[in-house]
Amino acid sequence: MKIRAMVFEDNVFLRSMMNEFLSRRGYEVVAFSNPTDCPLLHSDACYYACADILISDLSMPNMTGLQFIDNQIRKGCHIQNVALMSAGWTTEEHEYAERIGCQIFSKPFRFDNLNLWLDECESRINPHRVLTDELLKKNG
Repeated sequence: MKIRAMVFEDNVFLRSMMNEFLSRRGYEVVAFSNPTDCPLLHSDACYYACADILISDLSMPNMTGLQFIDNQIRKGCHIQNVALMSAGWTTEEHEYAERIGCQIFSKPFRFDNLNLWLDECESRINPHRVLTDELLKKNG
């Protein structure tokens, strides 16, 4: 079972680091610099999850990571493992992110903390789950 992770990070250095880190764990990584670049943003087809893990920066161009995740949840997105990272959380953002089930990481974060969360995520992933390939067709 190959785990698929989606990363949304506008900082090219951090996006590259996250891509490398997740790839070394053996994940298939799909990364975007902007949530509006995600082909599934405007799709209503959420019959299957497009990824096992979604990690997003909070402060992104055109749409915050929290807005993107909230939008996907409202459409019925099936991604179970969602994390948001930010260097500047407001109390409202932090509380809302927790309420909708996001793991919270404050920048700068330690990769060993991310590793622990990813270990937990892996234990929750059904090895027989079906992922949609629509994301990869439009991205690759």
